[in-house]
Amino acid sequence: MASNVCSVCGTKVKRTDKGVVCDGPCERWFHAACKNITDEHYKVLATNLKNEWFCERDDCAPAPNLQTFERKFDQLLAKLSDMDKKHREFTELLQFFSDSYDEMKKEFEKMKKLKDDLNVLTNSGPCAHTEDVAREMEENRQYSMLNNLKISGIPERQNEDVHQVMAGLANAAGVSLESGDLDAVHRTPTHNGNSHRPNGVKFVCRWKKDLILRNLREQKKRLTTTDAGFPGELTPVYFNEHLTPQREGLARRARELRKAVRIKYTWVRGCRIFVKEKEESPPVRISSMRDLERWN
Repeated sequence: MASNVCSVCGTKVKRTDKGVVCDGPCERWFHAACKNITDEHYKVLATNLKNEWFCERDDCAPAPNLQTFERKFDQLLAKLSDMDKKHREFTELLQFFSDSYDEMKKEFEKMKKLKDDLNVLTNSGPCAHTEDVAREMEENRQYSMLNNLKISGIPERQNEDVHQVMAGLANAAGVSLESGDLDAVHRTPTHNGNSHRPNGVKFVCRWKKDLILRNLREQKKRLTTTDAGFPGELTPVYFNEHLTPQREGLARRARELRKAVRIKYTWVRGCRIFVKEKEESPPVRISSMRDLERWN
């Protein structure tokens, strides 16, 4: 049995000192500070006698056992699973950006042609068709977003599964989503400082998106964070059609007019904005700020 003299500094390890003894064949004593053992590590060793500590001598190294291998194997499997999940998420995001790039390229070519036509009209003098060309450009841009939904109010959490969250919300709206129904689901950037970024959802088939909105509208149902799988305080989750920035501005202005009681109703259907001045008035489609001037 080795004496309780520190094998590093050569002084005695007193009862009041923080000391450790090697559980290997050497059974040597050490001051915890002499072996750079932190207070947290020393506390773990001191509170459970089953916790072994070995010095660096070759013959004192602990022999590997089945539990050690199983633990390390489980840790390796967990890391591989996490890497596989991140790889799939990255692949989906890469595919989304690739598809978006192709769509944007096509739309850019269309808009470039329209811009060239607009320049020709502008350079040739005032023309009634100029506004029509600009309107057509906006229609083409909005058309490329008809399959999209913008969902806000969903809290962000680390390693979140946005596909699963969307499936839960759709199910709460009475719509079952298959694995191939969604082209992409991702967080979209905001510029208003909101703590939780909205979810952008792109459907493969537009009718599934429309069915969700129709069910929520007909059932007069408002979903909450509980439907998205978040326990605790209930906060509303909002479903909106994905509008271009220009149409977002029109919809916002229409809501301001409704709040000021200048109009009776305003709504969005198929990414188109409508208003009704009175209960008995016919609906009016809003395509530009000029269409709202009569109620200013």
